[in-house]
Amino acid sequence: MILLFSGGFDSTLLSLQYINDLNVLLHLRYDHPSKDQEYAASTRIYEQLKNINPSLQFKVIDLSINAENMSIGTGEIGSRYVPNRNAIFLSIASNFAAVQGIKKIIYGAAPADQHEYFDCTPIFIDSMSRALQITIEAPLLKKECCNLPATISKTTAKKILNMVWSCYQARGQEPCGICNSCTQDRPVLY
Repeated sequence: MILLFSGGFDSTLLSLQYINDLNVLLHLRYDHPSKDQEYAASTRIYEQLKNINPSLQFKVIDLSINAENMSIGTGEIGSRYVPNRNAIFLSIASNFAAVQGIKKIIYGAAPADQHEYFDCTPIFIDSMSRALQITIEAPLLKKECCNLPATISKTTAKKILNMVWSCYQARGQEPCGICNSCTQDRPVLY
């Protein structure tokens, strides 16, 4: 299974929940205000996850996509919508999966995302799954979360979740605290 992995809360939570089934954390790096912080968080988290699942791979693909809307001004409230971002990410992940013989992709679309981002809706996910001919799931939308496998203690999970970066508009090395990602309600671990 491939997990689209940003190093943010949602994808990290899924990495913990599905650690025993994951083959690859796929980090897609593109030009946006918090790309360096996301990448740094992703690599730190991967090092911890590899201790739990030694066969887990971390792949980084650099992309050139239009992300101008991500930067609406440091500290400004508003959507950071990147047109077709998840369609692009899922298409690349499906290509990677086909080459690796992997049959499933998951990503961290969350219930709150559906209101602002069409590419986090069940209809989008079903359509992409059919178009790309691969199983694509967003477990957080189905609330199939957040049971940890026996291989991960709550203490370890909390330590790893403290490494995430979930801000669209960094203020240097600090999250802005007001973008829609910073203010989103997060699932609770069970």
